[in-house]
Amino acid sequence: MFYWWHRLMEAEKYADVYGKVFRHRFSLNRQMKDSMQTDAYFVHPEFRFPCFEDVTRLYATDKSHTLTIGKEHFTREMGKGSLVYLCMSNRYDWKPVGWCRYDGQAAVFNDCHGGTVYCLASYDAGSKKLVTLSHPFSVDVDSAKMEFYEPEKETEDVVLFSKFGMIGEFFLGRMVGGVFEGSRSPGFEHPDTLFRIKDMPLRLCTAVRVDSTKTYRYVRYFGPRGGFGNVSEVGFYSSWADTEPLKGDILGPQEGAHGSHSYFNVFDGHTDTSYDHPFDYGGWAGLDLGEKKAIGKIVYTPRNRDNFVRKDDLYELLVCHGGEWKSAGTQVAQSDSLLFRNIPKHALLLLRDLSRGEAERLFEYKDGVQKYW
Repeated sequence: MFYWWHRLMEAEKYADVYGKVFRHRFSLNRQMKDSMQTDAYFVHPEFRFPCFEDVTRLYATDKSHTLTIGKEHFTREMGKGSLVYLCMSNRYDWKPVGWCRYDGQAAVFNDCHGGTVYCLASYDAGSKKLVTLSHPFSVDVDSAKMEFYEPEKETEDVVLFSKFGMIGEFFLGRMVGGVFEGSRSPGFEHPDTLFRIKDMPLRLCTAVRVDSTKTYRYVRYFGPRGGFGNVSEVGFYSSWADTEPLKGDILGPQEGAHGSHSYFNVFDGHTDTSYDHPFDYGGWAGLDLGEKKAIGKIVYTPRNRDNFVRKDDLYELLVCHGGEWKSAGTQVAQSDSLLFRNIPKHALLLLRDLSRGEAERLFEYKDGVQKYW
């Protein structure tokens, strides 16, 4: 929950419901325990002594679905009457969030919400481990349509820009409407627009070409209304072919010159530091280049939560085969993107940054884009 006031919302108005919702109890849920009709030793620890109750229907209301997974989707044979667990992703493992008795034809789970990925599993009491029984599958929020991610023999090359997706990236949209300007005076009284940002940045470093024949001593990024001047890095280049940004004295409004999020961060070379202006409008960061220079390219990085692909970090791509994660290789990022070749189509993927961080989410690669779950 990104906002504390979500905890005070009425259940039926709570929007961030995915999968299952349980409510803690002060006592054992004997009805759930007795309905399993199995010695506690053979029950997964999550459900062995349940001090909780399933309240998914209170939150998901009419989008609380019954999921029926036929035996044709099972990757292992299961005996009639066996306990089958409905699991959700827990990074590289699966965690049970529901259970049922397999009737020999299908596993049926009541009160399930969509918008997430599930996988079926059984519990091996001897090894104390889950054994996956299906390929992972997603569930549509509205229709409850299930899509199983069984890797195909046909492969493709995938280009990856992040490991966590846009959830929680509150700052990216704050650059839409922002402008890069050039001027011949330090006050930018009559600036020329070099480039205006029309779309939300979807990668760490976005490079744009500047079609201007003029030269400028002063250049800057000026944030849009409501954007708080949010930006992480900006580089101005003399030509499209240049690899080193222009240097100069850093400029900005007086009220944005102090604190850990001052405009000096915009030119410090670190994509994990950023500028946050004290007011929602009026924030800008610029350079005095010392003399008039041509501007042929601009590279900018939005304020972010450090989940994009970062140059020089070591990454590993994992592919899910029948619920089990297998490595598709590792590589050091040479830029803000990664290219992995010969990846099975229609597979569930997970990208790990082995150098830093723990925020990672499952995704599929569809129509050349990472779709996160």
